Amino acid sequence: MYGSSLCTYRGERVRAPAGETVVPNGKLGLGLVASILVEKYLDGLPLHRERDRYRRLGLDIAVSTLADQVTWCTDLLQPIWRTLLAGIIDARVMHLDGTSLPVRDSEAAGGKRIGALWGHVGVNAGYAGGHCAGFLWIGEPGSPRRGAGSSSPGACR
Repeated sequence: MYGSSLCTYRGERVRAPAGETVVPNGKLGLGLVASILVEKYLDGLPLHRERDRYRRLGLDIAVSTLADQVTWCTDLLQPIWRTLLAGIIDARVMHLDGTSLPVRDSEAAGGKRIGALWGHVGVNAGYAGGHCAGFLWIGEPGSPRRGAGSSSPGACR
């Protein structure tokens, strides 16, 4: 629990037990971290705006803490998107498309470098009515730093 306050019960100060966290000894609970991911990836809300939103709600969470949570969660989700990618690769037909885009990098000349966004779609044409095996976007910022990329897996509907 982040920023919890103590209450009194029968004259003693008590606190509710901390809930589950994404990482051992973490401060943010699973529900809050899930909200951070949904707001970032589904709603397109940058982390500094999420920080401002949480400040208005009374939680002062640094952008670096939000970024750490995103990194830890995407690391934990890696087996899922790797399995999805394996299913796409095993599909009867695979579509792949890549595009370049500028990525902020304070160490690069002009503060930007060229990254890439790769879209993968697997289709099992001729099987079960040509159902999609899945889709996956993988961002590659062109940096060797660990945790710099992100992915957004999903299943076709």
